[in-house]
Amino acid sequence: MQPFSEQYRPQTTQDMHGEKPLIEFVRTFILTYAKQKKKGILLHGAPGVGKTSLALALAREHNFELVEINASDVRNKEAIERVLGAAMQQQSLFQTKKLLLIDEVDGLSGTKDRGGNTALVDILKKSTYPIILTANDGWNEKLSTIRKYCEVKEIPPPKYTTIYSILKDICHKEGIQYDETALKTLARRAGGDMRAAITDLESLSAQQKKITAEELAFLGERRKAETLFTALQRIFKGRDPQLAKEAIDAVDEPIDEVFLWVDENVPKEYTKPEDCARAYDALSRADVFRGRILRWQHWRYLVYVIDEMTAGVCLAKQERYSGFTKYSRSMRPLTYWRASSTRQKKKAIAQHIAVQTKQSTKQVLGQLAYYAHMLSDKTTFELTGEEQDWLRKTYQA
Repeated sequence: MQPFSEQYRPQTTQDMHGEKPLIEFVRTFILTYAKQKKKGILLHGAPGVGKTSLALALAREHNFELVEINASDVRNKEAIERVLGAAMQQQSLFQTKKLLLIDEVDGLSGTKDRGGNTALVDILKKSTYPIILTANDGWNEKLSTIRKYCEVKEIPPPKYTTIYSILKDICHKEGIQYDETALKTLARRAGGDMRAAITDLESLSAQQKKITAEELAFLGERRKAETLFTALQRIFKGRDPQLAKEAIDAVDEPIDEVFLWVDENVPKEYTKPEDCARAYDALSRADVFRGRILRWQHWRYLVYVIDEMTAGVCLAKQERYSGFTKYSRSMRPLTYWRASSTRQKKKAIAQHIAVQTKQSTKQVLGQLAYYAHMLSDKTTFELTGEEQDWLRKTYQA
């Protein structure tokens, strides 16, 4: 099954909630490419605003064969020329038009990527097909040469009310119960990142098909600099240990939280047993150093934790895995919280009944099922209506 972010990706420009003049500008550009002075169009904006979705929708509407690459994966001159050069020379399979999409061009470092920017400029000069490039920051200094050959257009982030409307629609289609205030909070926290909001909705509703304020408390503020999803991709999909280590530098999450994400997704990404075993060996070593930090407060060990959980896991695979992997957050903290919340609820009710029945709390805890069946209009043990409902639901279901 596809993740919500793919399942509910806009299929046409009519499904998109962006500015119509911008959509029409991009449409006109690719349809009249031969007459355009600039050879490409650079769409920039925060993650999740719909840059890639716009290119996909336009290709679908106008029967373009789409050739899509991610500049963060195809980084050096030779790789870019091999992939895009071949795409420019080959005729489309069914005689349709062709559209080149280059995602995340600001993922090129300029110096470390051995001519990646130069290769893209050469492609822009020679291409006989329209090219759409995407970036989070279109005005990044390292894109200055590329901008000379591109129309530069910013896609503004959607309003939170728009995100809320889409989340609400998904909830109805997926049968997810939601607290309206919690759903609006989820939309606000996304900070204009539609994809992040949809991903968070799927993560929070995965087990119980509902969104509540209590569960939303476990969701931290969405990272602005770089998504955790991108960091995980560089660890699991990449082969460069240095890039894997650098991947988490800009992630606004505690190291322990990132560790849980990596731990949860190793078996989803590494399907070969030997790769998976090596990855867990690296994580186990990282966990040893985490334990030493906790016991002795030797924070100098933190560098070893990061090395093992990033570069160690990255190098655990013998070859790069292709295809999309749906990463998910570890449910352990939420499971622990739910269990703790249930225990506290039971204890509070047991303490209340113990006062009424002149027993110890420990005795009542062992008899809660019995008291749940005793509840009636006359026998309430002076519990609140909410406590009575919880007791009946827990023990009489």
